[in-house]
Amino acid sequence: MKDIHLNDTFEPMVENGDFVVAHNLKQAQTLLLQTNKGEWKQHPTMGVGVPLYLETFDMYELSREIREQFSQDGMNVDRVQINGTTLNVEAEWK
Repeated sequence: MKDIHLNDTFEPMVENGDFVVAHNLKQAQTLLLQTNKGEWKQHPTMGVGVPLYLETFDMYELSREIREQFSQDGMNVDRVQINGTTLNVEAEWK
């Protein structure tokens, strides 16, 4: 899926006076992981909110929420691995 490409500080990238559009699977995954429910005006139930789960240490619930949110965004989730402070998600758009 193509979308407006964001830089490391989540600002839209611009080249030659126009937005940069690119395939952005990793960007979409990062945004879903970092945002909380209610932060997406057009989809208020989207967002995992990883920092909130780190406070509760409920890694099973975090894994379930990642799978659910990525699936709702149209991704097939092959694997979610949580090991200490490392999170590895293998998912692709359908």
